[in-house]
Amino acid sequence: MPAVVHTYLYSQYENEVTGLVSEPTLTSKCQEVLAVNDRLIVLNDEFFTSLTIDGTNYAGKNGLDTPALYAYIDDPYFGNGIIFTLSSSKPLSSYELYGLICNKLNSKTARLVDIEFTLLKELQKCSKVA
Repeated sequence: MPAVVHTYLYSQYENEVTGLVSEPTLTSKCQEVLAVNDRLIVLNDEFFTSLTIDGTNYAGKNGLDTPALYAYIDDPYFGNGIIFTLSSSKPLSSYELYGLICNKLNSKTARLVDIEFTLLKELQKCSKVA
């Protein structure tokens, strides 16, 4: 098991009707592993985040090295956009994040494909700041 877990959160959405806009944002952290058993890993963060490690997702828990993408299309609050999360056992470059997000995006919907064209540029800008 890894001694640390790298967490990534990328969001980008815009609702033209309500004016709600999220500039492309990437948050990345390195969290120490606090405890491990045969099903879960617990991170030493302010929420004691637990991740599944046995390949199952239950009770809303995310899995280690399992990307999650929430795509919004004409949502009343978020409008159009994406929120991507990943807890990884290894650090990832902006190119690796781009590939993971695009793969998840393409498997979800083709309507947001225009986001892909600016995604790598935005990830690179965000990762220079982060």
